[in-house]
Amino acid sequence: MNGLGIFTGLDLRNQTLDFMSANFGKTGAYYYWISRAVDERPVRANRIRKSVGAENTGRVVLRHHEWNHAAAGRAKRRSRAPATK
Repeated sequence: MNGLGIFTGLDLRNQTLDFMSANFGKTGAYYYWISRAVDERPVRANRIRKSVGAENTGRVVLRHHEWNHAAAGRAKRRSRAPATK
């Protein structure tokens, strides 16, 4: 793709379907449509899960309003702190 001047998704989206098909064959049409956020493949909701993600953000679980209150306090303290170079 770089040899054709295509470096980003925007470069890809600026190409015509004819250009993409001529240079990439059948895959060119896929690239053309996927760069425009068009994907007609059916959703397969019943597939076997390949991985499970989990996030541990700390020992204490804060409710949303508690987190906002704590973040607001930190921001207020930082705004009062003397500027450093």
